[in-house]
Amino acid sequence: MLADLLLKNCQVINVINGEITPTSIAIHRDRIVGFGECEAKEAIDLNGQYVCPSFIDSHVHIESSMLNPAEFSNTAVSHGTGTIICDPSKIATLLGVSGVKYLLSVTENLPLEVYFDLALCHSLPVPKNKRVVSFMGEENTSECATIEEARIKLKLGKFIKISSKNLNILFPLITPQNAHAFSFCTDKIGAEDLKDGHINLLVKKAVEMGMDPVMATRLASYNPAIHYGVKNVGAVAPGYYADFVMMNDLHEFKIKMVYKRGKLIFQRNKLRPQSNLKKKRAIKETVNIKSFKTDDLKVNDKEKMLKFALFDRCKASPKIHLGLVPNFGLEKGALAQSIERGVIVVGMDEEDMAGAVRQVVKMKGGIAVVAGGLVLSQMALPIAGLMSEESVDVVIGKIEKLEETVRKLGCLIDNPFVTLANLNLQTNSK
Repeated sequence: MLADLLLKNCQVINVINGEITPTSIAIHRDRIVGFGECEAKEAIDLNGQYVCPSFIDSHVHIESSMLNPAEFSNTAVSHGTGTIICDPSKIATLLGVSGVKYLLSVTENLPLEVYFDLALCHSLPVPKNKRVVSFMGEENTSECATIEEARIKLKLGKFIKISSKNLNILFPLITPQNAHAFSFCTDKIGAEDLKDGHINLLVKKAVEMGMDPVMATRLASYNPAIHYGVKNVGAVAPGYYADFVMMNDLHEFKIKMVYKRGKLIFQRNKLRPQSNLKKKRAIKETVNIKSFKTDDLKVNDKEKMLKFALFDRCKASPKIHLGLVPNFGLEKGALAQSIERGVIVVGMDEEDMAGAVRQVVKMKGGIAVVAGGLVLSQMALPIAGLMSEESVDVVIGKIEKLEETVRKLGCLIDNPFVTLANLNLQTNSK
């Protein structure tokens, strides 16, 4: 058989047998068909570059990045990620099964392969789709906060996911004997972090800490593919899809080229145009708040603490949940944000709080900072009120401006909008 492509003079990271093998890779159509020399329509000399399977993120929330799925895909692929296991519980909380179906639709035919883990989508009818790989009721082990927790789960035969938050904690537990039970994930990664790197940075950090590079690569590819039953990816071997990345060394893990299904899709820091992409209609008009008065936001506050309000944005309920926020640091003004539960706002002044909420509604979702009755900074998130339609660079620029604005208003905590989105307070209702 005449191969379509022969990649010569490369070093294959074999995550199945644990070896690094100098060889050539023969590709026909979308599959690897063999190692060694053969006749091919095209031959490329890789000059000793390392070839490893494209990375797999074993647990990630696309919505947390505030990027639309296509922009998330482009950015992740540039760091060598070929597949993600997406947890759509944020958009499912907001829109139910229609939100999951939307993500299934808009992630078709992207440079990134997107599969879905519905384990946390409670009481949700499961859409029939081959890219749904885990269902409600199946345990989602996700991340372990302590080494003791991870050790217990290992004894019970559970699969452990490692992120930047717990790599240092769990690293001493990983051995050649149990490494098959671990994978890397980025969970609620933000746009700024994704721009800098993805799973490749976790592989790099693990190697810096002393992990064998082949083992680290296995955690980032073969292990999650086996766990989730994603077939024919996660290894560079005959019969597998030709999904792999090229690197010059096993220290920096900087990606030089990315192949998907035998086609070069990323080279020299540029993603090649994809001819089969179709623009899908976004889910908008999801920020529906019943009209309210500024006085509705008044809270009985003897200690002059920061006020908090949460509006239902799905059913336009007249009920407003009110409370007080300690240790947020905002000295004046207000900031509001659309999240999966509704629109949340914190502030010292009810007028500014009301203004920030109304600005979020006007943008059909997003983040707004208001002080003295003026909108000082904002970012629209019109896709389900959670994601932007703009590029990763534009999103990062707007996030930086928003953070700079709230710092000037006295809020010095890190990631104030992540903190705001995750507020879980005792509230009362009006």
